[in-house]
Amino acid sequence: MLALRDYQQEAIATIVREASAGVRRQLVQIPTGGGKTVIAAELSRRARKRVLMVVHRDELVQQSVEKFGWVWPGEHVGVVKGSSDEHDRRVVVASVQTLAARGRLDRMDVESFGLVIVDEAHHVAAESWLYVLGRLGVFPEAPAGRLLLGITATPSRSDGVGLGHVFEKLVFRKSLADLIGAGYLKDVTGVRVETHLDLSRVRISSGDFNTKDLSLAVDTDNRNRLLCEAYERYGEERKALVFTADITHAQHVAEALRERGHKADWVSGELPSRERQRRLAAFRDGDTSIMASAMLLTEGYDEPSIGCVIMARPTRSQTLFMQAVGRGLRLYPGLDDCIVLDLADTRQDLVGLGDLEGIRELTERRARAKAESVPGEGTRDVVDDDHLDSARLVATPLDLLARSAFRWHIEAKRRMRLEAGPGEDVVLLRQETGLWEVVLQSRGRRLRLVEQALPLDYAQARAEEHIRQNGLEGFAGKDARWRTRPATERQVELLEHLGVEAAGGLTREAAQDRIRSALRDKTLKDPDAPWRQQPASEAQLEWMRKRHIPVKDGVTKGDVAAMMEKLKTRKRAAQ
Repeated sequence: MLALRDYQQEAIATIVREASAGVRRQLVQIPTGGGKTVIAAELSRRARKRVLMVVHRDELVQQSVEKFGWVWPGEHVGVVKGSSDEHDRRVVVASVQTLAARGRLDRMDVESFGLVIVDEAHHVAAESWLYVLGRLGVFPEAPAGRLLLGITATPSRSDGVGLGHVFEKLVFRKSLADLIGAGYLKDVTGVRVETHLDLSRVRISSGDFNTKDLSLAVDTDNRNRLLCEAYERYGEERKALVFTADITHAQHVAEALRERGHKADWVSGELPSRERQRRLAAFRDGDTSIMASAMLLTEGYDEPSIGCVIMARPTRSQTLFMQAVGRGLRLYPGLDDCIVLDLADTRQDLVGLGDLEGIRELTERRARAKAESVPGEGTRDVVDDDHLDSARLVATPLDLLARSAFRWHIEAKRRMRLEAGPGEDVVLLRQETGLWEVVLQSRGRRLRLVEQALPLDYAQARAEEHIRQNGLEGFAGKDARWRTRPATERQVELLEHLGVEAAGGLTREAAQDRIRSALRDKTLKDPDAPWRQQPASEAQLEWMRKRHIPVKDGVTKGDVAAMMEKLKTRKRAAQ
């Protein structure tokens, strides 16, 4: 199993303690990316009776089952959704829509479930949820020996309906700022883009803006162009996710970005499933760099390589804003922060980055510290730009210096590593399936830290847990002292032997990087290197197919590498 983080262990201990004290309907708040499924899986493993986990959309059932498998290998989790009816398993995952369907709960032994877990628990005020919880016997009162546990990143609703009539007590909470400060989520840099668009006439429905009115107001050529130029100015060409007012707005945003040369697309729940998955796969693989969507990706979508979130949809809902921002906060090697571009229109009740729990106080604290150290300066940088229709781009960096980040080395699209000590690395290796293997590499020996390959964010979390558990922050930490110390005599000698310049003032980290690069280049250029005789990888074969190069039987990695080098040479000559 994956090792639990400190706050996950604390959450589980609190849940067990409160249950022992008689609190039968508990609520836990964990930010997006904080590992809610890890907590759910560990509680399920410990449970003496059967467990039912209920999610609010059919699409999230299989995703939850897969995550249980990564966290708790070997446990066959039952699925209750559509035609699948594995309700007799020890642990079952079901969608609320399926359970609310006529006759579905009649087939299940509902009294045998000692633990009922509700994912995205802020939805439970809906009529379908209350019906299902009532039929499961955990609402309005859960009997002794049974526990209703709600887990959510946002325990509030835009329509103002509270959750107090469902849950007795919020037993545990961690804020977004808590996990950013501890290094479990990316840092945040906010850029407020003031559009001067007046939304005062947009109607309110269920606590937030009426979708039709909002789309008519914000989906304009000028505002969409402003979004494009803000991304080009502040987005640093990162993979970006754009949240829009509706599907038409998403289509127009994607079109505006494409016209300016960006690889942009849009996605919605109305697309056929196969086409939707194709577009999301292109976004995951980098063939698409900017994806626009309305509400489809606000919950349950995990893509840690996102480095920029663009809020093109103004909202009065802190829940919606936090869910959207959370899509970009999962850890990813090489990305220290997530840039949030907030298109702020004119209205007093809009939610912005500074309104998220814990963020405002951290921003104010950093602002005071900077004002004291640099008289006359603050954290807000206001830039007037006539080219953007006189809109102001206001950059507000949230510099959360408390975080203890690691230095990840990205050596290729398929290999990443952390220093784990002298001559040791924790290495992530991307498999053909898209999942990542986690290995400890020490002087030519390899030891798997996890038996199965994992999604990147889970694999990275496992690698970092190995560092923390073994007290190796002094090697892997960004601020580790060894990085800035002078290169050793042995490093200098090896560099000279490899024909690499070892200029004065070279640090140990810089010398180490040059040595690794030189050795890698030497291996790649060696015509007799063993890797050249290995069968071509799936990525190499895909490269050939995209260029309509016939794939012959027995093609090797060396054959394809030679083709790639020849193509590069031709391109250089053409330039």
